[in-house]
Amino acid sequence: DYFSLPFSERIGKLFAFHNEHRIFTSRLIFETLYALLGKFAFRLCIWIGDTILLGYMFLLGRLFSKQIGIVYFIPFLWLFLDLSNYENTLWAMTSVSNQLVLPLALISLIFFDKRSDLRYFFISLFFAILCTYTTGAGIFIWPCLAMLALKDWFISNGRWLHERLSGKSLLALFNSKVIVFAITAFLSTIFYLRGFIDQSIKIQASLNFQPPERNTLINMLDYACSFCGAIVPIHAIALPLGCIVVICIICVLINIRKINDHPMLGLLFFALCSIISGTIFRSRFGASQALQLRYGIISFSLIASTFFIFVKLKLISSEYFWKIAVRTMIFGCMLINLSTLVLGWELLEQRTQQLEIGVGIGPACKAIPSRPASPD
Repeated sequence: DYFSLPFSERIGKLFAFHNEHRIFTSRLIFETLYALLGKFAFRLCIWIGDTILLGYMFLLGRLFSKQIGIVYFIPFLWLFLDLSNYENTLWAMTSVSNQLVLPLALISLIFFDKRSDLRYFFISLFFAILCTYTTGAGIFIWPCLAMLALKDWFISNGRWLHERLSGKSLLALFNSKVIVFAITAFLSTIFYLRGFIDQSIKIQASLNFQPPERNTLINMLDYACSFCGAIVPIHAIALPLGCIVVICIICVLINIRKINDHPMLGLLFFALCSIISGTIFRSRFGASQALQLRYGIISFSLIASTFFIFVKLKLISSEYFWKIAVRTMIFGCMLINLSTLVLGWELLEQRTQQLEIGVGIGPACKAIPSRPASPD
């Protein structure tokens, strides 16, 4: 057990793999709590994770409120507070890691949008590094930031690169910020991936795990679309809903030259990268894997960012349409929320029992050793 190790050895393992993830940021939070309390506080970790989720919703709500109106965010309040998110909200380590990576990515994207100020540029890089070492999906913050920067370099106020240069060389685009960003992204990524393949092989060997031998394009498309529509973790609903989301994303990408709100575009890229990665490496396990409840927050973020950009671009100009659409979405998301409350009650009770065992309440609990008492 991690906390049974001496403190010096635990500090040396802050960047070590946990399964296939480097969870430095999460471990730093756990170590701080253990240093203050002398034990691993499961409930406090869950409360911290849930507070992080509320903070993430606040950030998204602010972006919606300032750009297109808070009323458009109301449906997503019902989604993010859905009982189907219980795997994140009631699982101590996952509560922190899975719900911390997205706000860290969003904060990095918000500051990166103000990167003309050197202070904001370095703050963005700092949060990007934290995001990278929070969970496996965090590594995708670097290609997202790079894509936003490339969008600026190649497209500026509707003018393409050759119009921007006006006889200058391509080297005119590069400056010290580009070099700092490239070096930081390269080193962070290389260090993260160092030993990744060996770790994956080790995990599979320890679990005596044999993945399915073959994968098909149909499986991959099924997995990706189901993941995109996983606000309802039922394959028959998630698949067609995901197809609609994919069509909306294609419409957004076609109009990418018109998009000026970089944080939400970056969040869309980030969620999309996570889904593409899952499709490549996990689609052979079937679409049911994409519908696991702890991944729902990624699907919610993808749909929220796509919807935000779709509204802001006014691809459908009718105000009457959007009034009907928002009211329908609010009703639908409320229905999803209430239905999961009924359908998921038994699962919630089972998870609560597991939680009680974890915090030392249940009769079968096995307590984690507390910190040795001071000689004083």
